[in-house]
Amino acid sequence: MKIESEVVDDNSSNNENGTTESLLDLFNNIFENENFESDYDRDRIRYIVEYVDMTLAYIEGKISIATANTLYQNLRKYNSSRTGLGNPTSIANPAWLYQYRENVLYLLKNQHKNSDTYYLALPFYNTDFYPNIGPYFEVIQYFAKNPLSSFVSASRDLSISPESISRKYKEIESLYCFRVGGYSNRRLFGLRTFILFFELKSKSDMILIKELMPSIPYYHLFSEDIISNHHYISFILPNDQDAIDSFRESISQFALFFFQFWRLDEILSVNLIAWTDNFSRSGWSIPKIILENRFPGSLSDDKKPKICRLNNPRLTLRDFITLDTLVCNLHQSARVISGSAIAKRYEITEREAYYRKRKLFREDVIIPFPVWQDKELHSLRLEVICNKEVSYRLISAVQECTISTYGFTSKGVIFFLNVPYSHLNPYISYFESLLHQLDVVGYRFVISTFWVTGQSLIDIVENWKYGAKGFTTEGLDISADIFDYIDIELAKC
Repeated sequence: MKIESEVVDDNSSNNENGTTESLLDLFNNIFENENFESDYDRDRIRYIVEYVDMTLAYIEGKISIATANTLYQNLRKYNSSRTGLGNPTSIANPAWLYQYRENVLYLLKNQHKNSDTYYLALPFYNTDFYPNIGPYFEVIQYFAKNPLSSFVSASRDLSISPESISRKYKEIESLYCFRVGGYSNRRLFGLRTFILFFELKSKSDMILIKELMPSIPYYHLFSEDIISNHHYISFILPNDQDAIDSFRESISQFALFFFQFWRLDEILSVNLIAWTDNFSRSGWSIPKIILENRFPGSLSDDKKPKICRLNNPRLTLRDFITLDTLVCNLHQSARVISGSAIAKRYEITEREAYYRKRKLFREDVIIPFPVWQDKELHSLRLEVICNKEVSYRLISAVQECTISTYGFTSKGVIFFLNVPYSHLNPYISYFESLLHQLDVVGYRFVISTFWVTGQSLIDIVENWKYGAKGFTTEGLDISADIFDYIDIELAKC
């Protein structure tokens, strides 16, 4: 997919960040007659190359927002190695992308053929990429605690001029990739999320599993841990018990081929701890609850997360289309949301986009999720099989510790904790001690460095029906048995 410019800018060649050389042309020239270890690696690298070309073309004004959206949707639709790289129209002032392009250019010129290398080239893995957070701490703290506030409100609360707030916000978008994204309560649209945790019998099967997954229509995300053998795959299914039973049975058969350990959980709610006082201008400190080895207090009723109900009859398909764009960046304008919807062949005007955005917040469909890159933080996943009261006690402890997301599952609770590398041992020691005092069936820590690939919700439900009970595959020729889409013996040949 060659990107052709729509806008001619005579000054673009003088732009400090202006790019002229197509990575795709370079890829084709270098690898035209080269053999890859697998088609998966070739497709994955090509996807990255096309994505970077397309995104920079949009950022530099060479293609319109509608064209960028269309190209992105087509790229995802026709490439089996879809990744977690976001829609280019949702990227705000991406200094990191120019750095990434230079890294990819270097890898191409040196003929690297391992697609994992191209992911490790993301600037987020470079601990020197992000400057000291001190000068921006106050603004990051404010919008982390008040993610939906306007610049006018921030100016009033922080006693800083609106112009300074706007400038600093743009700077933290650029320097730290700061944005306010959102988690969506998919269950309100009749969608159920399942996560398959697994450890491989043989690491050599990883490429095969990655190649098989995109053939399954319910496949959503693949999280590959590049340090350990602990990975997970998520799936999105309609609220149809017969389909879910068929899916569970086929997953158990699939597991026999590849996994030495596996567990399938349903996510019943997603929640967020967006800020903690253990982070200051000088960095992260070890939480007092850990230093004191203190047993956490009980969680008050108003702070207890609720299980999200299945289906909200007030929500429509057009709300879902709006949501798909909005969750990337909750501060996106109605113009951007409308352009994205039109690119997906849904005529949603700016006025309607504004109305539906407000409706999604009013119906509690979106949980604001401020994110930024911090070179010190590592992901510590804690999976606990326990009852609801134990889950509440653990949430009470985590609220005193660190920024995190967590979800109730059909078997307990899962935490994704963001922990400074130097604090990992105190965290693990404290929570192990706490878990031994609580009535838990089982638990597991996973120190993760991972990347996520997969397909969007829009891709999954593209051919589904939408009715009073949300999305459904009823009456459609879409089986929930994954073996109707994959042939393991044939794939191994």
